[in-house]
Amino acid sequence: MNADVIAPVYDSLSRLVFGNSLYEAAAWTYSFIPSNSKILIVGGGTGTILTDLDKPGAGFMIDYVELSSVMVSLSERRAPFNHIHVNFHQCDIMTWRDGSDYDVIITPFFLDCFGKADLELVIRRLTRLIKSDGLWCFTDFVETKSKWQRALIRFMYLFFRLTTGLTNDRLPDYDTVFRANSLRLTAVQTFYHGMIESRLYQPVS
Repeated sequence: MNADVIAPVYDSLSRLVFGNSLYEAAAWTYSFIPSNSKILIVGGGTGTILTDLDKPGAGFMIDYVELSSVMVSLSERRAPFNHIHVNFHQCDIMTWRDGSDYDVIITPFFLDCFGKADLELVIRRLTRLIKSDGLWCFTDFVETKSKWQRALIRFMYLFFRLTTGLTNDRLPDYDTVFRANSLRLTAVQTFYHGMIESRLYQPVS
């Protein structure tokens, strides 16, 4: 999946459909991040997350990994930052080899792009990069029993397949894969009528 085509209008589209729910859901996890953490952000999109994290006392050292060159360019335009240091990397997280030993990994609306087999590979890959006492901040769409929410999810997958080449067509079972990689759920919060969840995972010690 490459989001170059929709990058310029991504934020506007997300607000049109979901209001501020996507940003509020992701921001819920940020309050749990300790100051001066070394952070890996995967699939950070247009960089709104960086503006949210750039708060007094943060002191974060951030590696920002994003496949879309346009998304990276939009994110870089948000600099300079006052309280965080960001290294931008335009590449596929599965082929990136620069980082390790992160205090925090953040995957905002990223893991829904993968089917079961690929999700297992991605989570296994990222698990190797997080410290034994680290924190994984997960925010994404989840399955519900609501017919209109299920219809909206199907429409979203169709839209992204047509605009970005996304091959996955359904929401994966995230938690099963996290648990299979020795990551335990420690906190969860729901947003947008239960259609979005923010979760905190930590390695099982």
